Amino acid sequence: MFLMHHGVLGQKWGVRRYQNPDGTRTSTGKQHRKKSVFISGSVKTGFEDSGYYRKELPDKVKSDIDKHISKNHNIIVGEAPGIDSQVQDYLKTKDYKNVSVYTSYDSPRYLADRKWKVVNVDSKGYSPGTKEFLREKDVVMTRDADEGLSVILENGGAGATRNNVRRLLDHNKKVKVYMLKSDSSADDWVSDVLKEIGNKYID
Repeated sequence: MFLMHHGVLGQKWGVRRYQNPDGTRTSTGKQHRKKSVFISGSVKTGFEDSGYYRKELPDKVKSDIDKHISKNHNIIVGEAPGIDSQVQDYLKTKDYKNVSVYTSYDSPRYLADRKWKVVNVDSKGYSPGTKEFLREKDVVMTRDADEGLSVILENGGAGATRNNVRRLLDHNKKVKVYMLKSDSSADDWVSDVLKEIGNKYID
């Protein structure tokens, strides 16, 4: 007869080693799971009548995503048109599996691969499609991520994405920001964005 135990050496009943009471990970817990990155951006890149329209993600954004893929990070993304759907399409071309798609609806508006994990977020009774309804999803994505990658627009565009950047920084999470110029194929890094969000950027 063999008695086998597959728990953690030194674990005590009722003692949380990997998770805090509020559901967030402890420092030890973070070390025991793959890093998660929240990728967000404007819907305007998906509309042909927009000055920010792109047929696909900018090369610099693709390059950053490739780095996360190489480390098998969990990629957290939404299901809106624009950057969200373009990120999903790119991950699909890479046949990448470690993807979590978040939605406040009963099912995602866009899902490039039905094998990906879908996370349904409680919209707390807000009317579907409203800013408050969609914000709840962004708040949860920020909470679940370890860092962020955001694509904002010049001239003050992509307000929801800018809020994601601020929210990540408020939680002391690393975030990399790209700004797209209107009516241009350029995808330049713009340092004055960092001044706007309080110089909290961590490279």
